[in-house]
Amino acid sequence: MFWFNKKHPSVIYSDLRADVDPDIVQDFQKLPYPDKSFKLVVFDPPHLFDKSRWINQKYGVLLRKEWPMQLQQGFNECMRVLEDQGILIFKWSQGSISVSTVLSVIGVEPLFGHNSDKKSHTHWMCFMKI
Repeated sequence: MFWFNKKHPSVIYSDLRADVDPDIVQDFQKLPYPDKSFKLVVFDPPHLFDKSRWINQKYGVLLRKEWPMQLQQGFNECMRVLEDQGILIFKWSQGSISVSTVLSVIGVEPLFGHNSDKKSHTHWMCFMKI
């Protein structure tokens, strides 16, 4: 997990799965916040398909046929709840789907990004609501 403090008072930790003890159980495709509610959003969606692997049970999975719509809706929701000039940090691991494919689906180019580890294939990307 990338959080230094998951219970930080300035953070709302959310997940669809109640068993991971989020602050709020919610679907990233339909966030229960008004437009322009946040200055910063971290989007760390599931990035794998196979429900049977332990790591996927721990971090969640995408639906194989619906993943493009899921990610597009999630990204759009993150942008909707951002204030103007707000920052979206998007974490993606290329386990099942490449970063280039994801960027093609969301249709927005990040300002910058970083591949944190060739072994894990994790990429961090920064977007700004302009």
